[in-house]
Amino acid sequence: NLLFMSPDKPPRTIMVTSSGPQEGKTTTATSLAITMAVNGSRVLLVDADMRRPRVHRIFGLASQTGLSSLILGEGKLVELAKPTVVENLWVLPCGPIPPNPAELLHTAAFQRILAEAGAAFDRVIVDSPPVGVVADAAVIATNVDGTLLVLKAGQTDRDVARQAIRQLADVKALIYGAVLNDLDLSDQKYGRYTYYYQYGNYYGDEKAQGARSEPGKA
Repeated sequence: NLLFMSPDKPPRTIMVTSSGPQEGKTTTATSLAITMAVNGSRVLLVDADMRRPRVHRIFGLASQTGLSSLILGEGKLVELAKPTVVENLWVLPCGPIPPNPAELLHTAAFQRILAEAGAAFDRVIVDSPPVGVVADAAVIATNVDGTLLVLKAGQTDRDVARQAIRQLADVKALIYGAVLNDLDLSDQKYGRYTYYYQYGNYYGDEKAQGARSEPGKA
């Protein structure tokens, strides 16, 4: 994306979200962070999905401390950001899952953490919950430079995608664009999207979720 490569004002903080669950946002955020790190940028991947954190599992990291700890004043960013096997890439895990994620993300402490991360790293990629499920993504969107919306071919309904875009527009979020996952170019009907998810799929039993999807496929 040429916008990401702009020499005048390259975005430092980028949120990756989706209209609903199981559309590949975490995989997309991780891939984007790895690509930028491999290209020489110092990158911090932040797991701000305090409903179903997955980033730490992808890299085999512990998540006893992380973003939620920092917001509550426990620890420092330089201590809790963990290096990965990818050169130039660090991960800030979610940390303990709080009972009130949206309230934590509304705090001035969260804004300070993003500002500190933006000053310490070339790029900060934030994996957020789906915008169409909870208010968290809309809150995060007001504190980052811009947002990428992830859609899944054959699953994301156009109307649901439009609603997600409206929700982001309502908070005046800058949308850099969309990523279309699982697009089968050999399928002539790829443009016919269907959409299905249950509210309980996102907050449901962790064991049942694990049986249905692989880690990192949030």
